[in-house]
Amino acid sequence: MPSCIRHTVIATAQGTHCHEYGQLLFGWQGQMDCELPTTGVRLIRGNFAISPQGMPHGFSGKNEDCALIVVDLHHQDPLLQLIEEQTQTNLAELLLNTPPQGKLAADMLPLLEFAAKRLTNATPTQQQRLSQQLLPMLLGELVTMKEWAPNLRATLQQRLDVSALEHIARQHPGDTISNGTLAAYFNLSESHFYALCQQQLGCSPQKYLLRCRLQMAREALLNTSIPVAVLASEFGFASTSAFSRAYKKHMGVSPAQTRQGG
Repeated sequence: MPSCIRHTVIATAQGTHCHEYGQLLFGWQGQMDCELPTTGVRLIRGNFAISPQGMPHGFSGKNEDCALIVVDLHHQDPLLQLIEEQTQTNLAELLLNTPPQGKLAADMLPLLEFAAKRLTNATPTQQQRLSQQLLPMLLGELVTMKEWAPNLRATLQQRLDVSALEHIARQHPGDTISNGTLAAYFNLSESHFYALCQQQLGCSPQKYLLRCRLQMAREALLNTSIPVAVLASEFGFASTSAFSRAYKKHMGVSPAQTRQGG
């Protein structure tokens, strides 16, 4: 599951809960008391608390306008794995060994303001892209390892040759190609390749390959009389029904409707 940054309204809610993933809690509006096993933290604008994976924490909002910027850190997220590779840091250990509270530098506050504005009413896709942009900066501030920040930014700003990826998809329409194989072709680590696909294409590598296969199938439906069952096999689907379901989900019409419309 991808990590994400979200704007969360607390108001005067209170309670105790525990997550299967780590969290960074940044105060944004109002005040909230956060009770961690080792200390209590009052979150106001610019203050933050760290809640490692599996650690119960209590919360109590003090104002109707109380709101946080919350970062959910899923350690299987390829973007986090890329950050770990570039910084040679184990993020799970970092959360456990870093003091549980802190204050952002003043020049980081505009970043929180930017996040709060953009996250309001953001679509899931917009939220994901914003998370990919901001997560390295927020973690960089947490680790305070400024020496690796420029290298990490340069890595994340690299561009994937999308035309080459599409060419691979068209050359192997019925083959199952793993992310590892694709990453090796582009001379990238698997996590770096996955992160670039998410940034540039807005989807995982496998979803992009599926999209290419279905586009090729559409072209074949419009320009040939090859039976749908044969096309399903040629484009790597286990059955005609599996092909038809995937095609309709992505194209909005069935293979038969495409052929009739053509």
